[in-house]
Amino acid sequence: MFKSLLSLSLFIQCASLGFAQTQSIPAKKWAFKTGGSVWSSPAIGSDGTIYVGSGDNNLYAINPDGSKKWAFKTSGDVDSSPEIGSDGTIYVGSNEENLYAIKENYLDIKTTTDTRDDAEILLEQHTAKHGGFGIRTWSADKGNLRSFD
Repeated sequence: MFKSLLSLSLFIQCASLGFAQTQSIPAKKWAFKTGGSVWSSPAIGSDGTIYVGSGDNNLYAINPDGSKKWAFKTSGDVDSSPEIGSDGTIYVGSNEENLYAIKENYLDIKTTTDTRDDAEILLEQHTAKHGGFGIRTWSADKGNLRSFD
């Protein structure tokens, strides 16, 4: 009750000072619907392409206008946030314990399935985060890929 009164009081005070009237509410530019939950944060490429993982096993590339550019299907939920390398390679992990390195033209796809312990490094100077219910962070350390649970 006290918090509600305090919030109402602050709103009335701000409104009387003119703060509430001068702020505009942002309008939605677009929304992109995936076939599953989105737990990852998007990454934005140099050309404005937005990359985001989904619970429907896809990594999506979305044009700046909100239209689908392409989808890359994996065998597990893509709850991790993608990372974009200096050469434009997109790195993303999925729940089937793979880390993917994807080029826009699909011709250069690399995977590693050894994500529980040390594995050969695919990242250069980047850190990829794999989320979900448990958080794993892959970081480059002396040429190895390590998973920290």
